[in-house]
Amino acid sequence: DTTRIASSNADMWADICMTNSEAITSHLRDLQAILGTVIDAIEAGDREAVHHYFAASKERRDAILDRTGKMYDLV
Repeated sequence: DTTRIASSNADMWADICMTNSEAITSHLRDLQAILGTVIDAIEAGDREAVHHYFAASKERRDAILDRTGKMYDLV
């Protein structure tokens, strides 16, 4: 999804960010914290924590895709 956004109109996305700045910065700060935790785990050599991050991410993505697929089945 980020590559799709990157290839889109920069003016449009700049306007979206300025219009929704509080929500966007809040989510970006959440992402920053998550990435910081992953970076710390990698630097500490904590394979279990890194594995958990990727396993949980896969479960979350799969659940989203499952819900999305069910929505399309209703159409």
